[in-house]
Amino acid sequence: MPSHTLRSLRVLIVDDDPLIRTTFAEQLDSQRAITVVAAASGGRQAISLLMTGQQPIDVVLLDSDMPDMDGAQTARAIYERFPRMPIVMFTVFSRDEMLAEALAEGVNGFITKDESTENVAAALLRASRGEPVMSSRPTKMLVSAYQSEQKRASAEARIQELVNELPPRLRDIYTCLLEGLTNRRIARKLGISENTVRIYVSEVLHRLGHTSRTELIAAIAEKAGLTKTDADAFLGAFQDVLVENVAKGEAVKITGLMGIERVERAARTGRNPRTGEEIQIPAGYGVKVTVGSSLKKAVAE
Repeated sequence: MPSHTLRSLRVLIVDDDPLIRTTFAEQLDSQRAITVVAAASGGRQAISLLMTGQQPIDVVLLDSDMPDMDGAQTARAIYERFPRMPIVMFTVFSRDEMLAEALAEGVNGFITKDESTENVAAALLRASRGEPVMSSRPTKMLVSAYQSEQKRASAEARIQELVNELPPRLRDIYTCLLEGLTNRRIARKLGISENTVRIYVSEVLHRLGHTSRTELIAAIAEKAGLTKTDADAFLGAFQDVLVENVAKGEAVKITGLMGIERVERAARTGRNPRTGEEIQIPAGYGVKVTVGSSLKKAVAE
């Protein structure tokens, strides 16, 4: 790519909003290093301007979201004809998948529309030298999206490996859990008793490395992306699991929200609320609910 003096960088602005085209053309023209030589309202007009060659272009400032051809499609079409043309995406970033798609086409980078004119000009100069450019917000989006995808893919792959190792009956149980079925509905579907279902579910939990059905359902829900119907089924399943676990003496803890556990109550003396007479209350069990820190904080604010 040829070098450019501070006064020679010729820019094509492509944006479907006429106010943005005019405003940024005026602002960039005020910079010593930039001259806006052409503006286009969409991808097809931009390609036509480049093809005619009436105005030599050093770098393209391209809106990412346009109705005719979006930024990624326009970049692809430009690179088919001008493979060495520097392109900087100009965006408000509503979709991180658009960012990845445009980078895959080979654009030099992204600059957000809330950046200062000086930063936009500097980004265009760097792009004209073949250097990558990126505002802080899209950089964070890229890193976050990549990390989330890596974690999700790794977790899914591990779960799938473990599921593939399950015996056929346990795979049936796992499929039912994936569908959000309660123990009762699983028993009916598979023609087995609820007690047998509980045993199978415990074995699935053990083999998949989860300590509770609630933990497993949460992992499945995140992986599957629940609809409203699925969410309702999950809520019913959660209720069943909560009652079953507490009844068996197992504590259920939802970090930050609450903890629920069965507690023993010793025999004690009480009073009849109607007569006031002393009565003996036998030993038994009660339910203790502990409010989590997140819930306490939310209520206090």
